[in-house]
Amino acid sequence: MKKNENFHASLGNAVAGLSFMFKTQRNFKIHLAATVIVIITGIWLGCSLLEWVLIVFAIGLVWVTEAFNTALECFFDLIEPQENRVVKAGKDTAAAAVLIASIMSAIIGIFVYGPLLLKKISELFSS
Repeated sequence: MKKNENFHASLGNAVAGLSFMFKTQRNFKIHLAATVIVIITGIWLGCSLLEWVLIVFAIGLVWVTEAFNTALECFFDLIEPQENRVVKAGKDTAAAAVLIASIMSAIIGIFVYGPLLLKKISELFSS
């Protein structure tokens, strides 16, 4: 495989990777929908800069682990297309990383959005 010659080629490969994930990975589409909902919610709640930093970190954590999970699944499928318990363990462990990142992100979301939602609800009922 040829090495990227410049930044433009590297960027093109990264976009191709995102496109591959969008076309082939169901969970990528779920994460994309969740990202849109989280961003719209953050705008609606009026998140502070620090709150946005935490939310963007949480979103990025899930996206990065999903990308690594997809890359590892492709690699495992290439080296061992037949069912294999070690390959299964590798794929399961990569999926577990996405699960852990998703749980951590949900916890961050609860810490950030929880108080903001309570404040928004109390404002709605007090007016």
